[in-house]
Parts: sequence; C-alpha cells; structure tokens
Amino acid sequence: RAAAAATSTEERARHLVRAASYVPDREDVRQEAAETAAAAGRELLADLRHFDAVRLLQQAVDLGHRDPDVLLSLAETVGPLGRPDDVLRVLDMLPERLDDPAVEARRVHVRAAAALFTDPAWAADTLEDAAARWEAVGNRSKLGWARSNRGVALFNLSQMEAASAELHRAREIFMAAGDREGQHAAQGFLALIHPTDPRVRSWLEEAAQAAEEAGDRSRQVGVQVSLAWHLTFRSRGGGPDEIAEAHASAMRLAELARDIRSPDFQVHGAALA
Repeated sequence: RAAAAATSTEERARHLVRAASYVPDREDVRQEAAETAAAAGRELLADLRHFDAVRLLQQAVDLGHRDPDVLLSLAETVGPLGRPDDVLRVLDMLPERLDDPAVEARRVHVRAAAALFTDPAWAADTLEDAAARWEAVGNRSKLGWARSNRGVALFNLSQMEAASAELHRAREIFMAAGDREGQHAAQGFLALIHPTDPRVRSWLEEAAQAAEEAGDRSRQVGVQVSLAWHLTFRSRGGGPDEIAEAHASAMRLAELARDIRSPDFQVHGAALA
C-alpha cells in the first residue's frame, strides 16, 4: 500500500524492499522489489547520485536481480569508490557467456579497471583487449576510456613515456568523439606525468568546474586527486602562499572523498595535507 502511494521510483523501491524483507517467501513481492530497486538505481545513476545508486542496485542484486546491465552498472559504479573486491564479486555473478559483443567488452573493461592499482601489469594487457573489443563494436568513447585507463595502468608501473603516449592517444579519441568528461580524465593524468606543462593548470581547473556544474561528486574526486598532486608539486618550489593553496586542495579532496564514502581517497587527501 505504501509503495502504491509513493511519488517516486526511489521511494517506491524503499517500501518494496522493506516489504520483501517482511515476507521472504513471497516471490512476487521479491521480484517486484528487485525490478523497482534496479530501475531506481538506474535513475539515480543518471542523476549522478552514485552512492545512493549503489545502495539500490545492490539491493536489487541481493534480491536476485541478474540482468547484465544492472550488474555491470553496479560494478562500474563501485570501482571508482575504491572498492575493487566488490567489483569482482559482482562480475562473478554474470553468466559465463555473454552473447552481445558490446556487453562482453564492457565486462572485460570493468574487470581490468578494477585491477589498475592492485595488478597494473595484468590490467594494462587486459585493457588492450578491451580497446580492441570496443573498436570492433564501433564505440569510440569507450575505446578512449580503455586507452585512458591503460595509460593509468602504465603510469602505476612507472612507465611514464608509454603512459604519456597512451593518454595523449586517448585524449585525441575523446576530442574527436566530443567526450569532454573523458578528455578531462586523460588530461588529469597527463598533468601528473607533465607537471610543468603550461596547459596543466587550466586543464585541471576546467575539469573541476565541469564536474561541479554536473553535480558529479565521484568525478569531482577524480579531478581533485590530480589537482591536489599538481599543487603539491608546485609547492615544492614555492612559498607560504603555494603551500597554503596545496594544503587547501588536499583537504578539499579528503572532504569530497568522505562525502562519497571513499575511505581510500579520504586518506589520500589527508596524507597529502
């Protein structure tokens, strides 16, 4: 009754999930709750409410929802929140064989991205495979992300020349595809490799403004990581003003990370500060 009177999909999902917990033997209630939670989670992803989206998508999966798009959306969203183990756990729920080449490319890509910091050598090789798959299905934006992510993996391996080449390649793909978010992400890591490039400050400030205007907190954290490091580098050759600016940027990173429940990046910002 409460779900029927709800004014939003999110509110309806909340009541149905509660109802399913009270009557676990009612398969019809369980299925309706799972489908509604999945739909609400997708809506919240579109609204850039990532943390709330994860909660609802996870509830849908816990209730038995196994649609590949829902599973992959959940895995893609928890990855940037610093939860690689959760990514793998969700991906393991996918069927062994996925008939759609684009969905299979997505699975390969998400699994590789989850290993960027834990096994960057394997991630770099697997992202090459993901890039080939995205190119085969004609998705240029995803191809750019595979290349950009591979640049990050090479960066983590301290292969800076190769990482720079891959990230520049990704930047060109993003620009041709009109993907501003991807372009900003690639430029963010290029800023770490080439901190003296005169374009870096404007790149990072433009990306930070775009993420803030979009209301995308997860994206803001990603940009803030690069900006905090860049200002830290600058502070090494500066005075009190540069140090104060770098400190403020690091604290801003910690605050944003706390807001999206990302303890790894919260500690990251605190350590820089």
